[in-house]
Amino acid sequence: MVPMAARRLIAVLVALLLISSFIAALAPPPASEETTSTEQTTTGPVAGSGGGAVIKQRVGADAGEPVPLEATVGDRLQLVVEVADATPVRIRGLGRSEFGTPLAPARFDLLLRRSGTFAVTVGEGTAVARLRVTP
Repeated sequence: MVPMAARRLIAVLVALLLISSFIAALAPPPASEETTSTEQTTTGPVAGSGGGAVIKQRVGADAGEPVPLEATVGDRLQLVVEVADATPVRIRGLGRSEFGTPLAPARFDLLLRRSGTFAVTVGEGTAVARLRVTP
């Protein structure tokens, strides 16, 4: 009797596996967030940052003219730089560098603590954005 119960249990488990695999194959893939917007989004104060705003910016390396970015000391910058080829992306003057590829853009998330104007460059120094931080 025990071997028959074991066979039935295995048959039920195989059936459940097949049904769940079929349902997973029919489910739609998750929505992609691929956009090439250069709009600047600013939200309210960030906890622990002295009351600064969160600035979210997405920049394409093929934008032509450098995109102007405005911020104040104490703001948090979340910058995504999309590139066509695998290349380093730097924020000159802040000492930040990330590597970007077509499938994995360079991402920066930093608290702006110094005022000044900083160039965001791709590859050998092509400026894609200019970050102006005011006191």
